[in-house]
Formats: sequence, structure tokens, C-alpha cells
Amino acid sequence: MYHGPAVHATGAWQERGTSAMACRESTIDYTAGPPDTYTIVGSGGDIWGTADGFHYVYQSVSGDFMAAVRLVSQQNTNGWAKAGLMARADLDSDGIDNNDAHVNISATPSNGVVLQYRDTEGGGSGGATIGGAPSSTSAPYWLYLKRSGNVFTVQWAPDSGGSPDWTGANSLSHTSPNMGSDIVLGMHVTSHNDGTTSQVVFQDVAILGGWEARAELAGADTRGRVQGRAFGQTLGGGALLGSANWRIDYCQPHTTAGLRAEWFTNQSFTDPVAFDVVATEVNRNDYQYPGTGWTGNHDDFSVRYSGMFYADHAGTYGFQEQVDDEAWIDIDGVEVLHDGTWDSHTSATTALDEGWHLIEFRQREGGGGDFARLLWDPENDASFSIMTAADADFRTGYDLVALGTGYGAVGDLGSDDLFGVELPYAQWYLLSLQVDYLGETTTSALLNAFGAPEPGTMTLLALGGLSLWRRRRRRK
Repeated sequence: MYHGPAVHATGAWQERGTSAMACRESTIDYTAGPPDTYTIVGSGGDIWGTADGFHYVYQSVSGDFMAAVRLVSQQNTNGWAKAGLMARADLDSDGIDNNDAHVNISATPSNGVVLQYRDTEGGGSGGATIGGAPSSTSAPYWLYLKRSGNVFTVQWAPDSGGSPDWTGANSLSHTSPNMGSDIVLGMHVTSHNDGTTSQVVFQDVAILGGWEARAELAGADTRGRVQGRAFGQTLGGGALLGSANWRIDYCQPHTTAGLRAEWFTNQSFTDPVAFDVVATEVNRNDYQYPGTGWTGNHDDFSVRYSGMFYADHAGTYGFQEQVDDEAWIDIDGVEVLHDGTWDSHTSATTALDEGWHLIEFRQREGGGGDFARLLWDPENDASFSIMTAADADFRTGYDLVALGTGYGAVGDLGSDDLFGVELPYAQWYLLSLQVDYLGETTTSALLNAFGAPEPGTMTLLALGGLSLWRRRRRRK
């Protein structure tokens, strides 16, 4: 079951169903859980146009937030009856008005799950359907609403045994320019048939002001399993918030030597891709372009080199770039260097375990001459040299092979509240743990490990012990 921090104190909620909202015979019933259950009955003409008629159960919130709720059922009083989560702007002395600016995510009986909004008080409404979303006849499923500044993100997710499966969810975002810091947030119901009530059942409503996903990988037990845990936590290392979906991948390297080089006909690393070639080293001088088919401007392009390299010892490694006009170096998904100064070079160091590591080197070229060089210093003694396949054992790119997926319990790495994944072959593995908690994604630090062939012996050698988690979120 999902055990997020459900807000179930009935005194914390307020209700709104006045005649100004054309909402009659409105009720709310609360049943303590888990799961905490809210049964809301409301009428109302619609949430649309320049004024709304609906029933609202809400709280005051300030600043950024995340809210999620499980929609159990919705009574079909109209194909456009709506139920879900809403952020509404007005906290004036006259209270909540029927024409306030708002953003909502709504389930409907016949029209899927929708994002809808009104950007100005008394203005018109807009909206869009979230791709792949079911109608409420397919409930239960989960609804999600998040605020980051003026950007509101909505998302639905399938239900998996009472828990949200955010990994396959779709989302939309909308920028609302007139929502102040202090607003109201809650569950809404409109029957879209004024005078007729619609009954909606919600469970496990969660409202968080600040949180982050956590993902951790560790070594193996005597059964030869990689162990890990996945959960959400309040910002600043506060209380644990609940379990999360997890996926552990083997980053399987390709066998071709060299780095994959993707060329783009613009500076922003966006389509179209002009070329896809392999380089055994990154050492380009002025006007060296891939192949003979380059037809674009020899200015204003970008290149992304990516692949894997093998570190033959644990220690501190140095990396250096020399480019025109801007460069980035990421190691194991973490940016270690960014140089935005034309015709310069910048160095950085990072600690690496022995084993495979991911590398990405991006270069942006504006106008004039172009060059790019990627260098490294395995001994960290200021003797930089260009990375080549001969000394770095490059592999061009990698495939993510799922070794296991599931729903991880909150637990201590020393307890039984863990998930475990066996390594099936006697070889080096570069493992990555991805965690989805209430629609956000975090990836742990990578873990180099070796699978051994014989049971009853030490079946796993994990270098570095517990991998510290690092945050890396999906743009939505």
C-alpha cells in the first residue's frame, strides 16, 4: 500500500459549495485508514468558461508544493463531470470566488484525464488532455499536481495494488502568471449537471511542501544479490515519506572501440542529427567535420561524444577540455566540468572506483574557427593526454538492461526492508538504480560490481561499498 503523508485531520480541510458556485447538497465524509478515504458529493454546472460551479475541499498552502491522490471512483453524471486536484488563487477578503484563476487536473467519465486552467480572474479557460489517460470508468488511478514557481505540472499514473506506478505516467505543464505565493489547494468535484450530485471517492491525499527522492545501492549479501532501497524524504534530511518505484539497470557497454559522436546542425543539441560517427579520440582541429556529406553552415553546430571507459584503479582522475566555444564533461551522469569561455581550457578532478564509467563530452560551436579536445590524467599528476581507445578502453555508448523492477519499502541497509537483485553472470557490471517517487525521478550513484560464477562462495565484489546517492531529475 501507498503510505505517503496523507493529510487526514478533518479540521485541516475547509469546504466550499455556495450558491455562487451553483453547488447544492454538498457533503464530505472521511474514514480513517490506511487508506484514508474521502467521499465527496457535489453538484455544479462545470469548471470551465469564465465562472465555475463545483464543490471544493481545500487547504491554504504557500510556495511550492506537490500533491497526489488516488481516485477510487467517480459517479457518471455527465461525460464531462470532473474530479481531481486543484490549485486556486484567490485568498482575498471575499473568500474563494467562482471566477478565480486556477490550475487543475481532472478525471472525467468519458474524456480521459485533463489539465485545465484559467490564467486571470474572470477570464476564459483553457486546457488539454493528458496523453494515454483513461476515463474514470477505469479507476482506480492516481492524480498528481506540482507547483514550481509559476509552473504547474500535472500527471496521472496507473494504480498497482494500491500504490502509484509513476514510471509509465504521462504529464503536462502549464505556466500560470497570476498565482500568488499564498493559494488554496484541494480536491474538487463537479457533476456538470447542476442540481444533480456526483459522488467521488478519493484515498491517500498527500500534500508536501518540500521533498526529494532517495536511491541507494550497496554491496551484496552471501546470496549474491545487489541490495538497495528507494524512498522519499523531506528536504534537509527530515522524515521518511514512503516507498517508491525502483528499477535497477545494467549499463551494458557496446563492443566497438571509440566514442559515439552525434553531430547536430544547431548549438542546442536538438534534432536534426546530422551525423552519427565513432571517434577513437576527441582531437579535432579547425574545420574538421564528419565525412563528406556536411551541407550545413560550418558555424553554429554542436557535438555530443558519449560512451564508457574503464578505470584500472580506484583514485582521483583529472579531466580537461579545450574547445571553441563551450564544453561540458559529465562522468557517471554527474557534471564535473563546464567551460563557457571561448578559446580556453578548464580542468576538473573526480574520484572513481575501478571499473566501467560513463562519460559524456559536449561541445558547442558558435562562429569562426572550431576545435575540440578531450584530455584526461589517470594519475592526477598534471600530465594530461588525449583520451584514446588504446589507453581508456573506450566502448561506444551503452544499453540499459533491466535486472529488476519493483516497489521498495522504506528500510535501513542493515535491515530486511530491502530489495535484492542477483547478478546472473561472472563479469563486471556497472549498475544504476532509478527511483520514481510521486512522479519525480532520482538516479543513484553508479555501482561497479563483479558477479562470480559459483554459489557458496563470495558471489559479488562491490567496490566502494555503499554508493552515495546523487540527485538527477526528469524534465517533465
